Amino acid sequence: MKKLFTTLSFCIGLCLLTSLNFQANSQCIRQFEVPTPRVNDAGVYNFYDENAPKVISEIPKGFKVVGISHYGRHGQRYYCNENASFLEMLQVLEEANAQGNLTERGQMVYEAYKAYYPYMMDRDGELTQLGRQQHYGIAKRMYAEYKHLFTQDATLTAWSTLVPRCIESMGAFCEEMGRQNSKIRILAEASNRYLIQVSPMQEYVYHYKIDYKPAVKKIRNDYFRSVLDSVALAKNLFKQVEKEQAGKLALVTRSVYSVYLSLPGTDFYHLDAAKAYRYAVDGKAYADKPEMAPLFDDETWQLLINMEEYCHQSEAIPQVLYNGTIGIYMAEAILNLVDEDLASGKKFVRLRFGHDNILQTFFAHCGIEGWRIHEKLEDTMAEWNLSRFPMASNMQCIFYRKKGDDRVLFRMLLNDSELQLPIEPVCGRIYDWKTFRNYMQPRIEEGKVIAAPYIKFPYPLR
Repeated sequence: MKKLFTTLSFCIGLCLLTSLNFQANSQCIRQFEVPTPRVNDAGVYNFYDENAPKVISEIPKGFKVVGISHYGRHGQRYYCNENASFLEMLQVLEEANAQGNLTERGQMVYEAYKAYYPYMMDRDGELTQLGRQQHYGIAKRMYAEYKHLFTQDATLTAWSTLVPRCIESMGAFCEEMGRQNSKIRILAEASNRYLIQVSPMQEYVYHYKIDYKPAVKKIRNDYFRSVLDSVALAKNLFKQVEKEQAGKLALVTRSVYSVYLSLPGTDFYHLDAAKAYRYAVDGKAYADKPEMAPLFDDETWQLLINMEEYCHQSEAIPQVLYNGTIGIYMAEAILNLVDEDLASGKKFVRLRFGHDNILQTFFAHCGIEGWRIHEKLEDTMAEWNLSRFPMASNMQCIFYRKKGDDRVLFRMLLNDSELQLPIEPVCGRIYDWKTFRNYMQPRIEEGKVIAAPYIKFPYPLR
C-alpha cells in the first residue's frame, strides 16, 4: 500500500477541509440528549465522558514529568459494516417493501431509513465532527497539563493506522496542539513502517500461516446460533421469514439496531429524517407523534447488546482471534521505545491512533484486571466490559524523574483515570518503570512463543 506521510501542517489542512461541513452542523451531541432510557447500553458506541469520576494519585515530591506514551482510539464514527452496510440495509428493506413483506413497524423503519440514507450514504465507518471535537478536547487537556513537554528540543511524534478515521483523529489532535501553541512541530505519519506501534494485526502487512477469518466466523456463528432465533428477530421487521433467508434478514435487523446506537454521534442527529428513524426504533414521541412501544422489547434489546459485544470482543481476545496474540509485538515495541526515549534524556510525547480492540489487547498482555485472559473463554468474555472503551478512549503512560534519583516512576491512565497494575506500587497507583519492565519481559517472551505458529516471518520491530 502506498505510504501516507504527513506533517502537522498537513494534519491541520486535513481537519480544516473536513470541518467545512461542521460549519453547518455545529451542534455537538451529548449522550444525555439521546431520548431513550437505553443510552448506557451502547458499548463501544458510548460517548467519551471527560467528566467521569477519576482516580489520580499524588506524585512523590521532587518528581517531574519527562514524557508521555499515548494510544488513542479514533473518535465518534458513523456505523461501521460489522453487520450489513448502509446500502445493503436499504436494498434488503426496499426488496421486502416491493414484495409487501414488511410489517407495519418494518414499513415505518424502511420509510424513515430511506429518508435518512442520503445523509449516511458512503460514510461507513467515517469519523464524525463530534469525533474530531473529542480529540480536540483530549489534546487541549494534555497540553494544559503537560505544556512544558511540547518544546522544540523534545521528541514529538504521532502515528496512525492506515484507516481514514484514525488518520483524521490524529489530524484533529495535532490541529488542536497547533492552536494551543503555534510553535509545536509534531511529526505525524500514517505508514506501514509504524504499524507495529499502532496495529500489528493489519493483514496486508502481516502474513499468517493460518487464515484466521474462517475460524473466527465459525466461532461467532456458533455463538449466534446458540443464543439467537434468527426467524424471531427478523419478524420484528418482516412478515414472512423463510428459513433460508432468516440469517440475512436477521443481520439487517441487527443493523437497524446498530445504526440507531451510533446515530447520536453523527453530524445529522437533529435532522427531521434522523428523528423519524429514532422514532421508528425507540418509539419516543417527537413533535406531534404519539409515543409507542420500542421496536425491540427489553429481552431482545439485551440480546442485541450481547451479540454486539461478542462481535467486538472476538476481535481482541487472543483465545478467540489469532491476531490478538500477535499484539504482543506491539506491546514490546511500545515498551522498547519508552526505554529508548528515557535513555535519550530528551523530553518526549509519543502519540498513537488506532482502535479499541488493539488497546484492549495491550491491556490483556499487561495482565491488567478487567482484561485478563482466563482458561475458559466465557470467563474472559465476562471480564472484558466494552463500555470502558467509548469512542476516543485513550491510554496515557506518564513518566516522571527526580534529580539525583535513578528511578523512573510512571502512571498508566485509561480515559484520564489511573489503572491499577499487577505489580507493587510505589504509592497509590504510581509504579516503578524498571519493576514493570521486569514484570513484562517474561510475559513478552512467552507471548512471542505463543504467536510464533501464526506468522511466516518476524515482524519489523520498530
